[in-house]
Amino acid sequence: MNLITPKRKSTEIGPDARQWIPSSFSNFFMELDHIVTACRNPFSMTLFRGHANHEWVPDSGFVRNFIKIAFEVYRHHLLSGDIRRSVAFHNAVASLLLTKFGQLHNPGIETRAGWPSPVADPWHELMVDLRRYPLKDALLPGNFLLEMTTSRDIGLYFATYEGMGSDRYIGSLDGALCIYDPVETDTSLTRPATTVNDLLELLAVPDFLDGDRTFPLLFQPPGRTAADHDSQPAPVYLAQLDFRYNLAEIWAAYEEQHNQQVFVSLLLTENTKKGVANYLETSGITEEIAYQLPEPVHANPAGYEDLTMDAGTDTHPWEPGRETAQPNRQADNGISGLIERFGDPRSRERHQPPQRSSAASDFRSWPG
Repeated sequence: MNLITPKRKSTEIGPDARQWIPSSFSNFFMELDHIVTACRNPFSMTLFRGHANHEWVPDSGFVRNFIKIAFEVYRHHLLSGDIRRSVAFHNAVASLLLTKFGQLHNPGIETRAGWPSPVADPWHELMVDLRRYPLKDALLPGNFLLEMTTSRDIGLYFATYEGMGSDRYIGSLDGALCIYDPVETDTSLTRPATTVNDLLELLAVPDFLDGDRTFPLLFQPPGRTAADHDSQPAPVYLAQLDFRYNLAEIWAAYEEQHNQQVFVSLLLTENTKKGVANYLETSGITEEIAYQLPEPVHANPAGYEDLTMDAGTDTHPWEPGRETAQPNRQADNGISGLIERFGDPRSRERHQPPQRSSAASDFRSWPG
């Protein structure tokens, strides 16, 4: 998108100029329209992702859970930067991910009744199924795909609400709606032959394991999945391929290198959230639509309790206070080696993202 500043003088700007804080509900939508209009192709490929807590960073669920389980750092973004930015960390996550999707889980033996036949992308269908029914995925939950949407209303839903069903509520903390312009970074990987299996194979290539050629790739599954509604926009995914950095850090470095704006994060204050909740209700954006569920939220296939979690939040079925299956916390040699090398990550100060002036030098393979 073009380099822009807020349209309203009352809109506050965060320290890095990418975080905007509109002063009211009406100003929020004015700024949102302003940002979308600045995108290169605003009506077809502008992507949105909502976080009910503005402190959450855009990491994939697998990375978040790896940090929480392996290092027992529940607020995963507080993990020591010395650990997070190491190639050893990247290799440990990649190795466990490839072990999970290939050894522990395989779509050939886990295809559930109700999937379309034949399935256009069995690996993606498996990941959708595990996300919707987390008790199937209790060992190390999540995958490496970050779900985005072309619908601003769906993004606003997840920036406003936490929980599901009778436990759903308007989040008490400031939320955030991330507006991302993928045309700016030219990261599309949308060939008809591209599948999740193709992406998994990329992770086994030496360049990726060494931390090179790991820019996040835009991924759209071939064909619609069993969890998609025909009347709603299909999800769009960003494949996180460099586990040393969250996507916001990578985008910020790209902006510095190319002198372009890739994303803006709009904050939803308490009053704005209440206004957005009313807007969503009158617009008919229900829980089933937001999660794109083809069946009622509380359906339990094959005896599994439905504890559906959103890929865009940090809500997991094994949070403190939840009496559900606990993941196996036994670390493998790679994790133990990281802890031995760097010490207890919880004793470190909070890691600060790189400054704009130097961030671009950390990334060695940019599109274009």
